[in-house]
Amino acid sequence: MRAVYDLTTYPTTYDFAAWAVLARTAGVDHVHFIIDGPIAHWKYSEDIAWKRFAMVLLPICRLARLSYSVGAREEGPTFGYHGGQVHALYLKTGQIKKLEPTIKNAHS
Repeated sequence: MRAVYDLTTYPTTYDFAAWAVLARTAGVDHVHFIIDGPIAHWKYSEDIAWKRFAMVLLPICRLARLSYSVGAREEGPTFGYHGGQVHALYLKTGQIKKLEPTIKNAHS
């Protein structure tokens, strides 16, 4: 299943990890990042927002086992990006799909 994350309104913060957990729990395996206008830059400059997209959001996609695409606006489900929403989902369903390490350490 495919979901959307709107880079013109949603932040490029570590809160994306909560979004990814909610999406994976709902059965999403692909995120389409919408960028059909300026990237959200209400927390920091556009330049920093793009750097955070590359250094925060894309690695979280890997941890969540989400493939991704970037482009024009598409319709699709989306999720909140606050940790409290993950807790509420767990209380409601009794489960969440956790992020997973991408490599195993020698002692695992």
